[in-house]
Amino acid sequence: MGWAVVLLAAWVAGAGDLSENALSKEQNPCTNGSFEQLDQRGFAAFWGPVGQTVRMTPQAHTGQWAVQLTRTAQTPRQVETGLNRTRLIDQVQGGMEFWYKALSADGAQLRIVVIPVGEDGLERAGSRRMEYLVPPHHIGDGQWHKARIRYDYSDNPKVKRVHFAARITGNAGQLLLDDFRYLERTGPIVQIRRLRWQEHPDRPGEKAVLSAKLENTGDAPAQTVLVTLQAPDGLKVFGQLVPTAPETAQLPKIPAQSPSAEKAQKQPPGKDAGGTQTDRSVDTHQAKLLVPVLAPGESIWIHWTLEGERTKPATFTV
Repeated sequence: MGWAVVLLAAWVAGAGDLSENALSKEQNPCTNGSFEQLDQRGFAAFWGPVGQTVRMTPQAHTGQWAVQLTRTAQTPRQVETGLNRTRLIDQVQGGMEFWYKALSADGAQLRIVVIPVGEDGLERAGSRRMEYLVPPHHIGDGQWHKARIRYDYSDNPKVKRVHFAARITGNAGQLLLDDFRYLERTGPIVQIRRLRWQEHPDRPGEKAVLSAKLENTGDAPAQTVLVTLQAPDGLKVFGQLVPTAPETAQLPKIPAQSPSAEKAQKQPPGKDAGGTQTDRSVDTHQAKLLVPVLAPGESIWIHWTLEGERTKPATFTV
């Protein structure tokens, strides 16, 4: 059977927001995070364009100005398209908050990143970037979205400062950015880190297990996290939580890094995953599961068993 499943991984909202603990604009190390102050170039002070077609635009989230990044199919591959701080952030632990509107992406990835650098300002301190990848369902939706990245380089004495930055990589894309700020604490940030698909060995095309790994990458517990799977009409959905990652279950992997979307062709069957069902199974095309609390750094697997004939490509939204 040649059907495929499109898996759409979205951010999951956990209760709690520590943004009220953020420093004021005057105190914030991310100076001119809203791009309202322009320098002699006519560009945002303390920021610098990377590559071609990076400019100021009045299509702002707040105030008068935002930054627009544009990469076209004609942009040479060796030329970057991005935004950097020219005044680096001295705080090597904390978080970055920002707003974005993803106008388009054609074979491109829209990334907002924290880049660790050494005393010389170069990215060779031995620590990796922390990044946010704009999810496909935000591209072209016409909305401004807020996101946060937690970072902690305090255990690497070679890291002295960080860049707050953005990049468009790949073919072509357009991204608006506004209202950056440094956060001393990010609060909970719950992400879908992995997606997996497993066909039932005796009933392929009629019964399968969709698994999602949730992780709290923030610095505070996520309380009362509601996770919903929206499946196509005609399928029965039964959900369960598994507190520990079933890495030994030999489930076939569907590569996915949240937020992202991947197409997965039918995989060979594996063993059934274990675990204790912690929420009542739901006989409907939509299943909701409640995670009472997810501590910082903690992850949990959710398994949905899907029953019903699947004869064509379908979208499952988590």
